[in-house]
Order: sequence, then structure tokens, then C-alpha cells
Amino acid sequence: MRLGRFQESLDSYRKALALDPFHQTVWTNLPLVHEGLGQVREALEAGERCRTLHPSHVQGILNYGSVLIRAGQLEEATALFWDLYEVRPDEERLAMIMVSLLAAGDARAAAAFGLDLQGRGSAFLKHISRFIPTLVQAVAAEVGDGLFKEVCQLRIEFQQKKVGDQLRSRWRRLLTAAEGAAPPASPREMLLRGVLLKELERLGGESGLPAQVLERVHGLAKDVEELQSRRALERARQLKDQALKFRQNQNRRKGT
Repeated sequence: MRLGRFQESLDSYRKALALDPFHQTVWTNLPLVHEGLGQVREALEAGERCRTLHPSHVQGILNYGSVLIRAGQLEEATALFWDLYEVRPDEERLAMIMVSLLAAGDARAAAAFGLDLQGRGSAFLKHISRFIPTLVQAVAAEVGDGLFKEVCQLRIEFQQKKVGDQLRSRWRRLLTAAEGAAPPASPREMLLRGVLLKELERLGGESGLPAQVLERVHGLAKDVEELQSRRALERARQLKDQALKFRQNQNRRKGT
């Protein structure tokens, strides 16, 4: 779309919002229009407003997330996508998340989404399951270290039927490291830690580790789930408050 067409769309959208300040289609597309005009700040503001007014609208969230990624805000994009994924885990368009994050250079977040889909047995898993091994391998081959990278390496070796005492020893070392790690602070860290622990639990079960050992990793996973739930509730409250303030402002304008 040429610059002139973006400006035409922006003018039309402003007229539409004057008639209906909550217009879902307008708020869905407005971030992309502002981005097309080079107005990154306005694009991000429009995306956040779309999220506030229509928090479960898939296309609006995907558009906003793509703007965040292109603006270099991967942490914010991952948090946005995860919030939507938690309430719409079987929405097929969410498979685009993995592709978007991988293309943006965040293979770990992309793999985390894929592994979580696999763990949930998502209804549309058959459409994207072929990408998951590639994502896991991409993380395992990354330069640097980290618990999530190590669990991806373990997953590959388990799939290659290399289960043995050495792998079980590495599994126990990873569990000890996870137990000693600081609580995850950001949404992305919560995502990676939660999926890491679920994957550890699955791998431990597949390798025949004792139930009392698996209970330790299960307890850690539950702790992360509680953190995620508290964050989700707080975020939902914030969005509700923001939407209420927006409605109140619109009502004041109508009254003047």
C-alpha cells in the first residue's frame, strides 16, 4: 500500500471513530496504518488501545504484536501473545506467533509456544507440529547457555532414544538448577520457565524417574502457573480499568 493510501485510510478511520469510538475493525487496522505512515509511536498507542477495548480479538492482537516485533519490543510482543494464547489456545491463527517470533530472532519464545501447544494436545497441532522439532533444534544450537536451551537439547536426545544414566543425571542436574533459580520476573521468563518445567516433567516421566522426583518438578511448575495466573488477573484488571476510563472520557465528550 502506497503512502497516499495509508493516509486515505487514516482519514477514513478517524471519521469512523468520530461516529463509533469503539469500532473494532478500525482499532484492529489502525496500528498497521500508522506504521505504514512511519508513525511508530502512534502505531503502538493504537495497538494498546485495541488491546484495551478488544482484549480477546485475535486479529487485533496479532496486528499489534507484529508492530511490537518490528519496533524491536520482543518482550512486550511475547507477553501480548501469551495473554491471548492463554484464553484462545485453539485459535489456529496463533500458529503465526511462532513464525513471527522466530523471524524476529527469539527462537526460545517461539519454541516455548510450540512445546506448550504440543503438551496441551492443541486441536490444530497437526498443522504446525512439523515446525516444533525445527524450533527445538534452533534453540539447542544457539550460542550461549541457559536452562531452556539445555532442556531442548535433552528433548532431542530423548527423541533419538539415547535415554540412559547419563541423561537421567543431566535431568536431575537441571531440576536442581531450576529449584535454585530466582523466580521469573517478566512474562517472557514466566513463559520459558513454565514450559521448561512442563517439559522436564514429561521427559522425567518418559525416562522412568521415580514419582517422588517428578513431584518436585510438578510443584515448581505449579508455582510458575500461580505466578502467571496472578499476573493475568492483574493485567485483566488493568485493561478493564483502562477501558472504563476510556468510556467515561467518551461520555464526557458527548455531554459537552
